[in-house]
Amino acid sequence: MISTFNEYHLGDQLIHLNWLRKVATANGERHFSHHCRPEHLEKIRPLVCDVPNISLSGIENRPAQAINCWINANGSWDVEPFRRNWVNFHIVHFRRLARQMGVESPIASREDLLFDYPALLEPNEYCRPFDILLINSAPRSGQFPGFSSGKFVELVRALVANGLSVITSEPTGLCASAVESNISITGIGSMSRHASVIISVNTGPMWTTFNVHNRSAYRIIYCNYYSYSLVDNQIGRAH
Repeated sequence: MISTFNEYHLGDQLIHLNWLRKVATANGERHFSHHCRPEHLEKIRPLVCDVPNISLSGIENRPAQAINCWINANGSWDVEPFRRNWVNFHIVHFRRLARQMGVESPIASREDLLFDYPALLEPNEYCRPFDILLINSAPRSGQFPGFSSGKFVELVRALVANGLSVITSEPTGLCASAVESNISITGIGSMSRHASVIISVNTGPMWTTFNVHNRSAYRIIYCNYYSYSLVDNQIGRAH
């Protein structure tokens, strides 16, 4: 059994499991477990429910030999000279983690970092063409200190006033939202396949929108810390 753990936020778990499912698929004779806060478990389970040699459990159940897979474990993020480049950093991070686990990392390029798992193709009520998916959930790791929910409400107001169809992650009172419609994190990724434009704060619920099915969508990302180059047609904003 090879075990990992991360005691931090949802986005950390999603990014790690997107990698771990590729590792487990390439190493079918070995079993892997990942441990995180219990409140994240149901949100992340769809990423690996089709991979029989991965199990998930609460962080309180992690074995003593579990590997800390947080990006700044042992200060590794702090000392990385290109830590602000999200793609390059994670390629190196996963190589380092793979060495600790005694496996090869399947991540060699930005395309390998895109989310790709069967549940992303499961439809929901918003899996139809629409103009803008707006991920307006609050960031939890300080990656966008200028975040203001009110500013995003005003953005939605302007977009709707211009006749655009908008779906948000959090309620604004102006359009449909994933929270009000009980759409999961994976469901957000699924409906992102049908959006022409994705506007997002750098936050956990945005990650499943970076999937292999919507590379052509135009993106705007609000973030202060990272430069992203996961897909084309993307710009970053910091306000």
